[in-house]
Amino acid sequence: LAVGVMLLAFCPGGATSNLLSNLARADVALSITLTAISSMVTVFTIPFFVNLSMEHFIGEGKYVELPVLKTMLQIVVITIIPVSIGMLLRGKSPKASKRAEKPVKIASALFITIIILGAILKERANLADFFAQVGVITLLINLVILTVAYGISKLLNLSHPQRSAIAIESGIQNGTLAIAIATSSMLLNNSQMSIPAAIYSLIMFVTGGIAVYFFSRTFMFDKA
Repeated sequence: LAVGVMLLAFCPGGATSNLLSNLARADVALSITLTAISSMVTVFTIPFFVNLSMEHFIGEGKYVELPVLKTMLQIVVITIIPVSIGMLLRGKSPKASKRAEKPVKIASALFITIIILGAILKERANLADFFAQVGVITLLINLVILTVAYGISKLLNLSHPQRSAIAIESGIQNGTLAIAIATSSMLLNNSQMSIPAAIYSLIMFVTGGIAVYFFSRTFMFDKA
């Protein structure tokens, strides 16, 4: 479980952080850039730090080699292609893009809600046990990183949309990637190591929703 927590902490932000940044009226371009860069970097850092964690907590290391080309292709498909299509549509038809903003945001919020409910229903039998084991530490990972990232960004005099994007990108880990690494027969092949990421994936949607509400309200207040 300790290795699972460390694995979760080593993972980058995912496409969810980009979606939440959009809903929070944060700097979406910055969020996507951070997702792409951190995803590329962690292809090399995750194997190194997971190996150190296993040596420390279990007493034996296991080098986990992530597929570089597959990870890069995933970044292109999930982030770069959709963003490029959006930029093209906005450039060709700015008025239509403007009209579509509100419906798309509503659809995004509904999409996240469906994901939350689906995850809860799927794991309802094990939720109590999982939360008792790693609920507090995964919640702390989420809240502490969100708060510290926003605070550092504020000290650097970044704008509120930039601070919000950095906080969300830092605080919302890619739990799906952590689960995939933990459970894959070609990687760690240990389902217990995926428990922290599974619990975190539920928690982050709740805390992420609260962060979206706070950041978007602060944005409106700043504009006023």
